[in-house]
Amino acid sequence: VLFGARPGERLHTPAPRVPVVDVTGAGDALLAGFLHAWLAGAPLSAALRYGHTVAALTVSVPHTVRPDLSPALVERFRSSQGVLP
Repeated sequence: VLFGARPGERLHTPAPRVPVVDVTGAGDALLAGFLHAWLAGAPLSAALRYGHTVAALTVSVPHTVRPDLSPALVERFRSSQGVLP
């Protein structure tokens, strides 16, 4: 859930389901992905979905920082899962 600036404003976006290997770094990955998308001009809802995707990719490997993480990997995963932009 992302709470907005206006009273009662909130966005609820479920995270993609993935096999969880290690949750270390998940929060950092979510925030990094969110900021990457938001600073590139994405609306908050799309930035939140992007952040969730980056976090899902991160928890699915045994690394704190996923070594192959890239915008291309995120887009391939999103396409394979049918995640909206």
